[in-house]
Amino acid sequence: GAPPPRSDASKDASGGFAEVFSTPAAVALLAATATRFAAGFTIGVWALPCLRAGFPGEDVGAGYAAVVGVAGFASALLGGVAADGLAAKAPAGKKAAARCLVPVAGSLAAAP
Repeated sequence: GAPPPRSDASKDASGGFAEVFSTPAAVALLAATATRFAAGFTIGVWALPCLRAGFPGEDVGAGYAAVVGVAGFASALLGGVAADGLAAKAPAGKKAAARCLVPVAGSLAAAP
């Protein structure tokens, strides 16, 4: 038999990308995500060299790893609890939006 018809997105390989980049909100969101990722990567790369320069002769690696690990674990758990709590109080159609407020608040709180 004949092959199944292809969807519009599969006819043009760039069709999906063009659709994503067609709205200013999506472009702004992707730019903000890239900026936040770059900032986090920069901190991750330069934190230990800066700590080692500030505290010569001290073992800062284990302390840094412990702080990052414990804080990351705690923030994941507390963020999940907060998101679940907001979703439980939100109206039926707004539960997903309520969950999104937690990472938004965290990003804003982390901004200098």
